[in-house]
Amino acid sequence: MNEANRQRRCDERIHQRGRVKDAFELQDLVNEIAEEAGQENGWSPVQITNFAHYLANDACPGWGGLFDGSRISRYVADLGNKKSSDIPINAAKALGEFGPAAQKAVPALIKTLLHPDQFVRASAAAALGQIGPAAKDAVPALTQTLSTDDNNIVRSTVLEALEKIGVLTTELIVKKYIADLRLDYDTEVRARAAQALSKIGPEAKQAFPSLTAAMDDSNGEVRAKAAAALIEIDEPAAAEALKKGAAQREERAITDAIYKLQNSRTDHVRGKAAKFLGETGPAAKDAVPALIKALDDWGYYVRHDSESMLDSIHVRDLAAQAIAQIGESAIPSLIETLTVYGNSESLRANAAQLLGRIGPPAKEAVPALIKALSSENSGIQASASAALGEIGPAAKEAVPALIKALSSENIRVRASASAALGQIGPAAKDAVPALTQTLSTDDQNNLRSSALEALEKIGVPTTELIVKKYIADLLLEHDSKVRALAAQALGKIGPEAKQAFPSLTAALDDSNGKVRAKAAAALIEIDKPAAAEVLKKSAAEREERAIEDAIDKLQNSKNFRVRGKAAQFLGKTGRAAKDAVPALTQALRDKSQNVSCRAAEALAEIGPAAKEAVPALEKAAKHINPYISRSAAEALRKIEASQYRSDKHIIKNPKSTYI
Repeated sequence: MNEANRQRRCDERIHQRGRVKDAFELQDLVNEIAEEAGQENGWSPVQITNFAHYLANDACPGWGGLFDGSRISRYVADLGNKKSSDIPINAAKALGEFGPAAQKAVPALIKTLLHPDQFVRASAAAALGQIGPAAKDAVPALTQTLSTDDNNIVRSTVLEALEKIGVLTTELIVKKYIADLRLDYDTEVRARAAQALSKIGPEAKQAFPSLTAAMDDSNGEVRAKAAAALIEIDEPAAAEALKKGAAQREERAITDAIYKLQNSRTDHVRGKAAKFLGETGPAAKDAVPALIKALDDWGYYVRHDSESMLDSIHVRDLAAQAIAQIGESAIPSLIETLTVYGNSESLRANAAQLLGRIGPPAKEAVPALIKALSSENSGIQASASAALGEIGPAAKEAVPALIKALSSENIRVRASASAALGQIGPAAKDAVPALTQTLSTDDQNNLRSSALEALEKIGVPTTELIVKKYIADLLLEHDSKVRALAAQALGKIGPEAKQAFPSLTAALDDSNGKVRAKAAAALIEIDKPAAAEVLKKSAAEREERAIEDAIDKLQNSKNFRVRGKAAQFLGKTGRAAKDAVPALTQALRDKSQNVSCRAAEALAEIGPAAKEAVPALEKAAKHINPYISRSAAEALRKIEASQYRSDKHIIKNPKSTYI
């Protein structure tokens, strides 16, 4: 329907009804026309209402002011329409366009500020602002909305309305920003509110509690801007508030971490909780019981900040690290864990280790640690010893128990006890005899070294003790490198290592050639004249033993290669192997060609001292095997050079039954 038709329809209806008497009859007429148009075109109720408004405002302008009061009343009625939010929104906008003339709509607009739809509330606030000073009765309701509405658009519109009404103050602006901080879900809105309050400065003092609360905001930017605002408003008070707020947040974070450590089924979550508690330090003292319990947690925590995805650590290790970082506050709980025999052995051992990591401040744990040394579990004993060492001189009352631990069958216990005595220092002087004994008799090089180091820390490092240590290395050590180093060290000490002479002499028979060489050199450095005699005698004894060993192998080995090498060695030894002549004579008849030839060659090297082998050699010289006969003839030539030629007795026969 175009404008001309609408005007014509209006005129026709007015002519039919006669001249309208008042605004109410005029409103009824307009509604009638709109209803008819709606039925013809299939309009919705909202479209019909909008068309009625259009008719009243534009289609029949000749009706003038007669219609204004009726329209305002109709719009006021539309504010309460619950069928659609669009009707009250349009009604509020229309009322706003009336300006001060819509003053009588103020009560209804105030009521609309409580509408559940945020856009309806915003439209009502905007209308009140357009009405201006005439809407001053709405100030309390607007102020209330400013402080309580959970929508930033509504609050911003209310602030504009208060400004247009003419009652805007800094106090009201602050209230708006307080509401932004407290009620808004948008972090950007909260951050801007905190920043705005910061700019207002001391006049925003009423916002101090809300800004303090914002220090617990989930968003870091909001917290930062809230902190800055607090400082701008009241710096001295802010310092105290920030300190208190930080402590409260830390306390809540610790409580949360303890809960996760105790209850989470995810290894990574428990590990992260333990790591956080450690980073918190002494303030996390209430977490110690939970952390001690976690010492038995073998779950894996993967460190995502590592370059390698395989880099992981047990939750129990993170818990131990956390307890050490908490420090002295954990001592009572650790002592209790160590002394309760119902706890697992690994847990008690861990408690002892952690007391050691705390160090000297854990001196109150010394009695409990001394008691732990009598445990049947070597892990607990070793951990207790190590802890006493870390406590240092304050643990001097543990010296007798540590001396006793030096005789333990467990290597780890002996090592930790020795190290602990050294860490206690001069106060452990009563342990010198036991440490000296360990130095001389323990079969473990690292323990002998530890004992020597302990004696040095106690204050009794003498050359004599050092020599004793190296003597023990020579006599007791299985590692040839350690024995060689010991011999070399004794050589460097020189004449002052005279007590090592017998041990070095014995080392001349060591199975390792390098050890023998170093021992010989050391003997010369300690006492050259005596060394010459010893070395000569030792060489003769070694040669004698070697000959005996070769004879034994020649006579008893089932391996023809071993027998052959034995005969060859005896030949190289020469005349000194004269005692081997009977065995070599017998070996001439060996089933192996190689052994027979080597035996003949050895007899040849022995020379005239092998004269008793001549009959056997003469027989061998006639052997059908040319190699055997030639070797035997050569031997005869060397034994009795004037009677034999090397080829006289050779029988050249290619056939032989010998191998």
